[in-house]
Amino acid sequence: MARLTYEHTRKREDTVKKRMLTRDDIEFLKDLQHEMNTQDTVGQRDPRYWGILETERVFNLEDGEELLINDDNGDEYLDLDTLTPYIDKIAKRVYDAGRAESHGNWIDVYDGEDNVETFFEMDEAADWLREHGERIRFTHFEDVRRIHEGPIFLTLRDADKHLKENHYHYSDDAHAFAMTAWRDPTIERLWQLLQEIDWDRCRRAPAEINEDFEQAVEDMMSQA
Repeated sequence: MARLTYEHTRKREDTVKKRMLTRDDIEFLKDLQHEMNTQDTVGQRDPRYWGILETERVFNLEDGEELLINDDNGDEYLDLDTLTPYIDKIAKRVYDAGRAESHGNWIDVYDGEDNVETFFEMDEAADWLREHGERIRFTHFEDVRRIHEGPIFLTLRDADKHLKENHYHYSDDAHAFAMTAWRDPTIERLWQLLQEIDWDRCRRAPAEINEDFEQAVEDMMSQA
């Protein structure tokens, strides 16, 4: 597949309907400008924007942290100690007097006083659970910090609002993260316009300007 570059794309016709600025547009731009110019820079230079930084768990690696996942209910087990209650429940079902004891680095399974199973590794315990009808997956994983693909924000205020309203799409530690559009002259120019234009000089609504213009045309026509 060829790389997508500007030279490889085709321009399309601009069919977007154009309009004049309204009072609401100007008030929106003034509010945005004030927020952009007064928010904490957090040591990040302009043109500053915000993304969402979160932790993503990457599974099915050859190495990394070990994890058992119960496919029936989604329960996860990170080590033998936390797995022991689950092993104990299955041991009670499998053996007449079954029970499991954790010793930190290993699990002993008993039938009465007899030690019938010992697990030193998570994958051993997973195999035993599968042998007794449990739908268990054993995998390696790594928790990776990453910028979430998708939303970007001009202000920290909007990034925080987005997280509060859409928290269920993100990890528990997700938070806004400031970045700079480095060496992007178009973004830099746009940010300057948003931050520097005196919107108070644009308070007069364009609709009123249009009315004055139309009236002037009518006066000229009547005098012709």
